[in-house]
Amino acid sequence: MTSTALPRNRRFKLTETRRVLSREMISDAGNLAFPMAVDANISEPVESTQMPGTYRYPLEAVADKARELVACGVPAVYLIGIPKHRDGKGAMPFRQMASSFRPPSG
Repeated sequence: MTSTALPRNRRFKLTETRRVLSREMISDAGNLAFPMAVDANISEPVESTQMPGTYRYPLEAVADKARELVACGVPAVYLIGIPKHRDGKGAMPFRQMASSFRPPSG
């Protein structure tokens, strides 16, 4: 080994980015995001047939479920939308979303 070479276990600690990527990760509720399917076609939570134990929630129940998650320490929700009307390509929801964006004025 030359004088400029670092031992193998130290090379990952050279930069902050490498230290973050190589440190031990501990999972807890504080670093999770809850995937929530929001269905515009239902009025009560419905268990998903594709993933038992998970539910689709009506739009009216999203705020209450989010409050419940915050109380449990989960800081983020990943929303998966199921629109009231959809075609086979998903074009209508995309058009509705795209039309809601406007260029900044000024």
